[in-house]
Amino acid sequence: MKTRAMTNQELKDVLAAFRGRCQLRNRALMLLQATTGLRISEALSLDVGDVVSGDRVKNVITIERRHLKGGKTSKPRPDNVERLVRQVENYMAKLLDDVLEPRELDGLRQSAARRIRGRKTTAIDSRSFKLMPMAWYALDDWWSEIRGRGQILKSWPFFCTSTGKRLTRIGAYKAYQSAYRRAGLDDCGLATHGLRKTFARIAHDHLKNLKALGTPVNILLELQSLLGHTKVTSTTSYVGTDDEVQAGTLDAIEEAVKELME
Repeated sequence: MKTRAMTNQELKDVLAAFRGRCQLRNRALMLLQATTGLRISEALSLDVGDVVSGDRVKNVITIERRHLKGGKTSKPRPDNVERLVRQVENYMAKLLDDVLEPRELDGLRQSAARRIRGRKTTAIDSRSFKLMPMAWYALDDWWSEIRGRGQILKSWPFFCTSTGKRLTRIGAYKAYQSAYRRAGLDDCGLATHGLRKTFARIAHDHLKNLKALGTPVNILLELQSLLGHTKVTSTTSYVGTDDEVQAGTLDAIEEAVKELME
């Protein structure tokens, strides 16, 4: 069964369903995912030093590049950029050959090539997330519990087991599934990745409301940025392509074309 997002009520029910000696940890992990959109692997990669400064939980946490999805991939190579330039040139030649004079066409192609060659291709070093109050308090509750065990090093895993080892994805999955069962949601397509989809669903609803109120916002591109996707097709797999999203994308395409034609 495909993983899905939770409704607001389901999220509330599951958060109240955690039990056992690690309930504070599991609740903090779920709230962190639901309010930041972090992948489970990214959240579990956090060390104490990433979350805590001095003796307090930070307001902003940062995930290092090596822990992000695709973090070990290399930077785009120059020949990839040159190939992209040639593809754009060929496409524009076919598209505009019957519309523009040869001199105008050559100028447009050269302008597009300069734009693409001038873009930076440096890979993202890290991603930072400002903690919402509910997530901050949940993380602080868990931090208060683990620091009571004795001396804690910054290099130790923040989301740890009772023996101090880093919580695994399987361990997190089992903890979530236990809470899902208690909330009566054990056969509803929910898993650890569902929290990232829940974040996307909440953000999508908010952006749609902003657009309905007249705020100029490109829903799809904003979601892509919030989720840290490198490809917009990854974002559409989370929220689909409803009318508002398609309209925002068409607006972006129109603006890009206008910029090219200047």
